[in-house]
Amino acid sequence: MDKYRSYQTGRGYLADTENDWFPRIPRIPRYRNRIGSKSYQKYMNQKKIGMSDNILNHFTPLAKYLANHIQQSKITTSIMEELVIGCAMPLSLPDSPDFRKFMAITNSKWDPVSWKTITSGISKKAVDLHSQLDELLKGFTTVSATADIWSDRTVRGFFGITVHGLSKEKDQLCLKSYLLSCEKFKGSHTGQHIADLFEEVCVKRGILNKLNYIVTDNASNMRKAFNVCFPQTDSDEDGKYTYQPAPEDTSLGPAADVDDPEMWPDNEAVVQEAIELVPGGKERLSCFTHSLQLTVGDGLKEAKISQTISKCSQISKTLHTSTKLKEAFEKAFGNKASVPVSNATRWNSTFRQVLAVIKLGREKLNEVLAVEHNNLVMSVREWGQLKELVTIFGPFAQATDQTQGDKVVTSSMVAPSVVGLHKHAVVMNNAGRYLKKLSAALRDSLARRFAGIFDYMHMELHMEDIAVTNKPFGHELYIIAAVLDPRHLTQWLPEDDEELELKIRRQVIDAAGREYKEPLEAAADVTNEVNVPVVADVEDAAGEPVFKLPRLFDYQQEENIPVTTSNPNTVLTISGQFTMYLELARSTPMAARNLLVFWHRKREILFKLYPLAQKVLSVPAGSAAVERIFSHGGILMRPHRASMSDAVLENLIFCKCNKLQGLV
Repeated sequence: MDKYRSYQTGRGYLADTENDWFPRIPRIPRYRNRIGSKSYQKYMNQKKIGMSDNILNHFTPLAKYLANHIQQSKITTSIMEELVIGCAMPLSLPDSPDFRKFMAITNSKWDPVSWKTITSGISKKAVDLHSQLDELLKGFTTVSATADIWSDRTVRGFFGITVHGLSKEKDQLCLKSYLLSCEKFKGSHTGQHIADLFEEVCVKRGILNKLNYIVTDNASNMRKAFNVCFPQTDSDEDGKYTYQPAPEDTSLGPAADVDDPEMWPDNEAVVQEAIELVPGGKERLSCFTHSLQLTVGDGLKEAKISQTISKCSQISKTLHTSTKLKEAFEKAFGNKASVPVSNATRWNSTFRQVLAVIKLGREKLNEVLAVEHNNLVMSVREWGQLKELVTIFGPFAQATDQTQGDKVVTSSMVAPSVVGLHKHAVVMNNAGRYLKKLSAALRDSLARRFAGIFDYMHMELHMEDIAVTNKPFGHELYIIAAVLDPRHLTQWLPEDDEELELKIRRQVIDAAGREYKEPLEAAADVTNEVNVPVVADVEDAAGEPVFKLPRLFDYQQEENIPVTTSNPNTVLTISGQFTMYLELARSTPMAARNLLVFWHRKREILFKLYPLAQKVLSVPAGSAAVERIFSHGGILMRPHRASMSDAVLENLIFCKCNKLQGLV
């Protein structure tokens, strides 16, 4: 026994008997050969991180984490935040046997929890996020809001409110958008009830005194709610909108998706009453995207091309139901080609559907359809109508897409978009071949639904037979925001209209004086102005696609203009700072005219204009932000999760949407 002891001394394999004795070999290989290379590697890795080198620990069952163990808490919190909230997985996920098996392989020490633990954690997380949001809102000097009502699959109503504002983060200016509230709406959806709940939420969250504008759709209860909550002065109570829509045409046979009445909901006789700016007041603004959708609906009703659009819709539906057609389609156009299904409540989905059909090419598409679907073959006239339709609606789709973001400034896009779309409709009415009625109807509908902008600019309305006594979108915010956007300035205005430019200049200066608290007499001094050259319009033909769509803003081009030096004595006045702003913006290349970067860098130089810019540029053009909240709610409230309680759904939506905006 003793002769074998001399070989081990605690540094290798212990040989207690003669049968256990091995010829003397190096210590490490003997140890590795005895326990196996994998176990040896695990043992060495454990030694490197300073853990116990007792080899028996690798072969004994590991104990579960205690409830208060830091790793147990981290894993449980990660399941709640990343899987249940982030990926919208079921609350019962931790109770699933398959999930527990997966976690046993991933980390066998984690002690499984129940769905009650996850639900409780979500409630605590929502309370924590509410506190974080309250602290963040204290740093905003001015905010705007959007509001709407949503019904889930079980017909429960929820009132959503989002809040928007500009803030400085990491030496840059950022547009922030947060979900303020998504509470269960009990009772009738009356204007008074909506106003009471909205005011209650604003007071509770401490933003009532900071709130300037609220954007909603054109529903009559929303209009009534915020006339009660935010009463207007100088409004014309007798102003009525006398336009009567054309009678519905039923002579075209089966209706296409564009004829679905739900696609064009217009729940009011008046789109929006005239609104006068009240210093310090809180005002309701109409959703630009919704109004633009109603405009498109007006045009399609007059165009009478439902049969042609129906063919596109039928092609899309057949591709999703017929395997034979799908195989032939993929053989002809490839696996990546497709025709998307349109959404009955979003007109631009119909535009994308028609555009996808046009890109396929008429002859090749007809060859595929002629085999078994000859009724869907496109004639030359129908194809020409579709191409002209896409050409007309191209800029409308651009305007819709560019005004729905919640992290980019959109209020400055409204007035230039309306002017550009009207100009485009006039051109297409003169140059069109198949759809002149569509172009004319769009031109008239724009002038009617955005009459405030046209009246401000003294533009011809082309509506001799329609009396318009109110002025929708007549708020000065839309004009001021466009001028204070370096990408637009005054380039979207009619050429050589010095009187209009002077009118806008005075309006910006007066509004800046109210925000900066400077006497209007000093602010309104517009004498000794510097004449800043105007950038000439140049067509941008670079990167022309196979099927070119018209550009909405053809004046946005690359051109530098030397800075005109302003009189140093006038820079301290608002008028002088406005002149300097135009010079600085026009001397910047178009590609570098980032609105938020520009105002962050120039806020100290243009300190008298900055408060006004901060106020008007933080207002969203539409209510897309709150509608996006409801889309997340629809994903969370899937059909097999219809038993979810009100409180749990509220907390999930609140945590999910604010998590996407950076709250953790």
